[in-house]
Amino acid sequence: MFLKNKKVITGLLSVIFIVTAAIAGCLYYKKDKNIQNPNIIKEKPETSSKIDYSTLDKIIDYQNRYFDIIKRHDALLSVNNDEEIKKDFKELKELYREVESKADKNSEFFKRYKDIEEKYKDNDGETTLEMNTFALKHYEEVDKLLNDTYKAVKSSISDEEFYKLKLNQREWLKETENYNTIFEKQGFGTIGTLIKSGYETDMRNFRILLLMLYLKDKNNNNAPKIDDFIGSWAEVNAGRIYVEIKKNNNNKITVEHGGANSAYSHSVSKYECDFDNVSGSLICLGAEHTDQFMSCNGFSSDDNFEEFLKCDEENPSLTKDDYKTYTDNEKRVIKIKKGTYNHFLIDDDEYMPEDRKNEIKKDYKNMRLYFEGDKDIVFYKYKK
Repeated sequence: MFLKNKKVITGLLSVIFIVTAAIAGCLYYKKDKNIQNPNIIKEKPETSSKIDYSTLDKIIDYQNRYFDIIKRHDALLSVNNDEEIKKDFKELKELYREVESKADKNSEFFKRYKDIEEKYKDNDGETTLEMNTFALKHYEEVDKLLNDTYKAVKSSISDEEFYKLKLNQREWLKETENYNTIFEKQGFGTIGTLIKSGYETDMRNFRILLLMLYLKDKNNNNAPKIDDFIGSWAEVNAGRIYVEIKKNNNNKITVEHGGANSAYSHSVSKYECDFDNVSGSLICLGAEHTDQFMSCNGFSSDDNFEEFLKCDEENPSLTKDDYKTYTDNEKRVIKIKKGTYNHFLIDDDEYMPEDRKNEIKKDYKNMRLYFEGDKDIVFYKYKK
């Protein structure tokens, strides 16, 4: 945040002040009362559908409070350190903390936000050029994060929600441009770059936090639900192993897990599971297993494959289907990992060729299933 570099700017300006006394007279600016409120949305969506705009309402409220603080005494442009400015910065810091407390701390965007702030918390440049360069790099990283966060929100909310947000975003951009006219009237001289990048970085940092309120609302809905498990799943690398999950009349979940072991054998395991709301996973106790295989004159395709092939070739009439059935009382936990913001979890598989990844993205949903304790086999859900 810009306010973290205040000591640097104050020290530098104390030297420049003797030469450019005119700066002091420009620090008091009468605010333009005709600036349009950035949160008044005059346009209306084309559809009449009712939407819950609670997240946008929060953003509007926080944004109004933010502009009230920074425009009260132009704290982000002031090089003074009087009591009024100190109070403004204290209030601004408290507002940041309030909004940060509402954000999802596990979000990749929140982590990036905190990493950037830690990286640029102290401007250690010794010359004006070095301090300007440091501040500009800070601004560039924050601006990129703002764009990435905005895109993430767009992909995670409805078209109608995004329409409203887009209008609000336009007004926010107008307000930042209007604030820039305040800066341009000050005449900061050689420290102008440092001042400008500082307040623009601060504005974008706060906007990032506000946009992340949308991502938190959507992340709460991203937790696995019982219906996420229902459907057909496939192990995409081997292509022979599948999971079928259905809901029965007793609100229990039945799972059939099977696949081809070879050209001559096939296994199926069936579970009955309960959905655990706390962990968002299926808890299955016990299973029924059926191994279907071919045998020839007592030689099993599973246990005596070479002898089976020899017998099958010499005496094909002796070849038949055999079965083994058995049960166990083991506990199995089936879990789902869901992607967020159009991020496919399959991207994490570094061993899969890019063309195969792209092919899979067309046919499978953005979530994967695995059995806890046996994570080597991962199943992807069919889109159809």
